[in-house]
Amino acid sequence: MTITIRPATPKDIPFILTGNNVIDQSSALQSQRGLGANNIHEDIFSERPKAYIDIATLINDAGEEEQAAFLIYSFFYLASEGSAIWVSKFYIDPFCRKMNIGLQMRDYLFRRYPDCPSIFGCVGVKNRIARVFFAAIGAQRYDDFPLYGVKRN
Repeated sequence: MTITIRPATPKDIPFILTGNNVIDQSSALQSQRGLGANNIHEDIFSERPKAYIDIATLINDAGEEEQAAFLIYSFFYLASEGSAIWVSKFYIDPFCRKMNIGLQMRDYLFRRYPDCPSIFGCVGVKNRIARVFFAAIGAQRYDDFPLYGVKRN
């Protein structure tokens, strides 16, 4: 099978919402807003996107494209490195796991954004699948840098 990675389009929204729901069910952080089709249109498919979604697809034996994975990410700035990529969601369909899609998506991001030297993300301590995945693609765990968050009152 051939794996292709491309920017998401509105036709990918049902797949993104399904994968997002799977991820949210295993998350300790409960979504305040929830990800919906309207949010994706406003935040991703606008003239000034707040984040980006890329889709990994497979070409099946019938020559049809099937969605296999998605990655939701944005950019932030580190004083020590410059621009970096922050992955907020990464989903691989269970039928497509162990196909090196994660490694291919990592490499795709580095090729697409050659000025970004790093990719970061946060993984729940109880999310064993995500922890194993990030270790497998060469991610380093930063135990000395706990994540903090402040929400508006």
